[in-house]
Amino acid sequence: MKRILIAAACALASGINAAAEAPAAPAVLERPALKTSRAQHMAMLAITRAGARLVSVGEAGVVLLSDDDGKTWRQADVPASVSLTAVQFVDDSTGYATGHMGVVLKTTDAGAHWKTLLDGIRAAELTLKHAQAAHAALPAEADADRVKAADRQLKNAELLVADGPDKPFLGLHFSDADNGFVFGAYNLILRTRDGGKTWTPWNDRVANPRGLHLYGMTSAQGRLFLAGEQGLLLRADADGARFAPIDSPYKGSYFGIERSGDVVVAYGLRGNAFRSTDGGDSWQKVDAGVNASISGAVALPDGGLMLLSQRGDLLVATDPRGHFDLRRAEPPLPLAGLAIARDGTPVAASLAGVQRLAPVTP
Repeated sequence: MKRILIAAACALASGINAAAEAPAAPAVLERPALKTSRAQHMAMLAITRAGARLVSVGEAGVVLLSDDDGKTWRQADVPASVSLTAVQFVDDSTGYATGHMGVVLKTTDAGAHWKTLLDGIRAAELTLKHAQAAHAALPAEADADRVKAADRQLKNAELLVADGPDKPFLGLHFSDADNGFVFGAYNLILRTRDGGKTWTPWNDRVANPRGLHLYGMTSAQGRLFLAGEQGLLLRADADGARFAPIDSPYKGSYFGIERSGDVVVAYGLRGNAFRSTDGGDSWQKVDAGVNASISGAVALPDGGLMLLSQRGDLLVATDPRGHFDLRRAEPPLPLAGLAIARDGTPVAASLAGVQRLAPVTP
């Protein structure tokens, strides 16, 4: 469902000449999101809290705001009409969102207004410039593996420019208002240290030679964790200087990774989820009891964790080290994201829009 939309956006056009000029910017990058009375019922792909406010993002650049715990919603002003895939607030006012066509947006007024920081055209140009500089700086005595890796990075960057802005950012992780990563299809990942004013490509610092999609990032125990398709799990020190592979207990795709306290849970296809309590050195399977793909997770205010599936399953644990109890969202919805309102009510982002759910207790 959510992943079907993402997969469509990630499809590579065949037979593209890397030397060709980059396509012109699509109109959706410059056309503001349409204001519509149907916005609350459009496909929404993520939701979070900005202080007392709920903020949900989804198709066609729609951003919805609620100041009454999800009872009523209004649309925000958004400068692009591409589907938005993820949203995070670092405080009550400052937030970031990512989306298709390589879009990164920022708000400083709790989601009421957004500005574009980055799009796929600029991201590709930065990645190519970075790869060219790295290739030119190779010492004459560089070993064959290093040269091969630099060649691969340069070729991939040239293709990225030739393809145009068709690669989506699928997730983001900010540690504060200035420092964060955005990441997505085909190992596309960039970092900012100044709140999005400038961006540095980070793909050559991620051990992902097959260019697998990157879906989720979290921090725990002084480390950063990055999860992606085909069992990709990577780990970096807190500074994020380099992401190295760690042994993965699963070869299927992870659609996200979340932490509660010092427990990290990676989740994905066919109800598979795995937790680590030792900083990723070992992983144990979570007995989810579902076969639908797990599409999201939310840390609960009391230290618990909730996982949600595309079928509407809710897996609730007061302690993520222990057992997860299976519940069903009421009404049942194809869930993409969940936030906990101030009154404790779970509020869902789904392919059927945003909606308050019945209270869920372990």
